[in-house]
Amino acid sequence: MHRVFRAICNRLVASAGLVAIWFCLAQPATAQELLLPASRDEIADRERLSSWTLDKFPAQPFMKEIYWDRRAQELPAFFRDSLVQYVARTYYMNRDNFDGTKSQAYAAGGWLAVRTGLIGDLFGIHAAFYGSERLFGPLDQDGTKLLAPGQNNINTLGQIYGRIQLGDQEIRGGRQLVDTPLINPQDNRMVPNTFEAATLVSLPDKDRFYDYALGYIWNIKPRDSNDFIPMSNALAGTGTEGTPFGMFRLRPIPGLVLTAMDYNVQNFINSGFGQAEYDFRQPKGMPNFILGGNVIAQTSVGDNLLAGSPFETYQGFCEGTDGVCRLDALHRGVCDREPIQDLFAFRDQTELYGHAASVL
Repeated sequence: MHRVFRAICNRLVASAGLVAIWFCLAQPATAQELLLPASRDEIADRERLSSWTLDKFPAQPFMKEIYWDRRAQELPAFFRDSLVQYVARTYYMNRDNFDGTKSQAYAAGGWLAVRTGLIGDLFGIHAAFYGSERLFGPLDQDGTKLLAPGQNNINTLGQIYGRIQLGDQEIRGGRQLVDTPLINPQDNRMVPNTFEAATLVSLPDKDRFYDYALGYIWNIKPRDSNDFIPMSNALAGTGTEGTPFGMFRLRPIPGLVLTAMDYNVQNFINSGFGQAEYDFRQPKGMPNFILGGNVIAQTSVGDNLLAGSPFETYQGFCEGTDGVCRLDALHRGVCDREPIQDLFAFRDQTELYGHAASVL
């Protein structure tokens, strides 16, 4: 019954999303498109938290953002407050692997995303189509993750979800991005990881002293795939389990950021993360310093299906930087053979989490 209900919900959300995309792209001749004004960050400083709008969303690097003409007040909010994002990418990779093989490909693509305004100040839709087309790639030199296995193209509706906005937070259901330290888009190839999930997330706002994300993820579409598979399948190649997760970030005083999260794939693994970072925020013209550190702890759970036997793994990392030079220290502890698992996220082992662009 649960599977039937979920399938019906997914179909309804997908149908509504496709209709929204058609209407938002087929704009009437009287509507004008405007590139996002450069002053949008300043608008966020003047708005109150209780009136959260897309104006508070931080500008995204390497991404074009287009609004309807805000002067078109006669249009329904569903259209008037809509946002279109598009990204074009090319990527060439030529790598010699440790086993003597070679991976090589040249791809072009990107994505087109549409985020509608709200119906009744409550319900909206977000959708994104991703593509990566092979320009060059010998079939015997697979493995770059720029394309699907076998050097095949990637063309997929990676995001399509309904959203209920309540103040400065959203309830989301469907295919979406998840952005946490241990589960995130891993967007360092042509297209990101996306997830089939139900989540509650805080909307980006630099004036708020906290952020959070929590929910349940059933499936993941890896960055080199057209298809969604269960989280346990992506982790271990078997099973149909998903994972609950939660992340909370706190900024109690200027310069200090505290982050904690956890996720649990039943019978496979539990992963926890904690990080503290302090930015001294020196005046302009003076050297600035940032100090921080994090720890990751992973353990087997339930039937121990990941390693076949119980294990515990941990990793500690600390960093100090003045913006020019950086001092790092990394320590790992491994019990019973199992290393730190990073299949759901991109985390440079010598980077603090939290400096990537925000995602909708």
